[in-house]
Amino acid sequence: MASNTVSRKIALGVAAAALLAPVAAAADDSFFAGKTIAIIAGFRPGGGVDGTARLVARHFGKFVPGKPTVLVKNIAGAAGGVAANHLYNKVDPDGLTLAMPGRTWMLSKLFNEPGARFEPMKFTYIGSPGPVNNKFWIRADLGIRTIEDLKKSKRKVVMGALNLRSTNGSVPTIMAHDGMPISVLPGYKGTSNIMLAIEQKEVDGMCSSDETFRANRGDLIDNKVVIPLLQSFPEEKGVPLFDTIISPKSKALFDLATASERFGLPLIGPPGVPADRVATLRKAFLAMDRDKDFAADTAKLGSKAGDAIEGGKLEQLIGQTLKNATPAVVKQFFEYTDSGAGKNGKSKSKSKG
Repeated sequence: MASNTVSRKIALGVAAAALLAPVAAAADDSFFAGKTIAIIAGFRPGGGVDGTARLVARHFGKFVPGKPTVLVKNIAGAAGGVAANHLYNKVDPDGLTLAMPGRTWMLSKLFNEPGARFEPMKFTYIGSPGPVNNKFWIRADLGIRTIEDLKKSKRKVVMGALNLRSTNGSVPTIMAHDGMPISVLPGYKGTSNIMLAIEQKEVDGMCSSDETFRANRGDLIDNKVVIPLLQSFPEEKGVPLFDTIISPKSKALFDLATASERFGLPLIGPPGVPADRVATLRKAFLAMDRDKDFAADTAKLGSKAGDAIEGGKLEQLIGQTLKNATPAVVKQFFEYTDSGAGKNGKSKSKSKG
């Protein structure tokens, strides 16, 4: 990947610059007073997306003029695509309905997903909590502690996934193409289902962030049921970077597969939200990110505040990522994720919820 560490520093610098930049005229303070802002989470309750949406809902209203109530509703499906469709096609552009669809929905049009009835660059971008440190988590009882141990494994390590094009599916699939003894079991309805499958030893691991695990099953980390074998950014001491093990031939594919890490979990509105309300919501999002109570609550999810990406810069970052994904790279990505490479042939989980 094109230096995830550099990308992370750029994102943090962008957020800092945004705090100093002039902000467009804010909406009339009276508009949001007495109203309710709904945040649509694009996944079922219990996973990282739902947990982050609820974290923001607990704090965001305090920083919006008029202190509106903020509630979360879940519209799950298609890795956030159903929520994105709903926001784009069925929501009034008044600034009172926002969404955190997920991390990869904005790539749907790039991949010609038939169910994507939206243009990602027409949404209203409010902000993101910041880049995500994706990790390769495996069960500790496998006895695999290093990449060298993984390479020597006599059986394939089975990684649970939502689908092969989600980050938790595409990353291990690319690693499998690079010769790692890995297979991928897609078809889970939510990340919480994959965690249950890990606990029940139906699968051996999952690619995800700390936030995703701690939002639902932090005990799996705390009790060392799972351990990280790789990470995107050098945050956890002693855990090597994905950069160090991905082959040159797979680099461009890996950049695309992990693009969403650089923009984290966007909070967006429908197209056409009035500019003054957009300015108000963006300013409130950044103010929330600097708040000590928000930081304390964020820490409970295994993350930290202060890394937020301002909405305008987030929009630019996503737009550039889509532009950089050349047809040749997308074609190869399709070949990898459509070919079934890495699948183990098993049926999907029987996990519930």
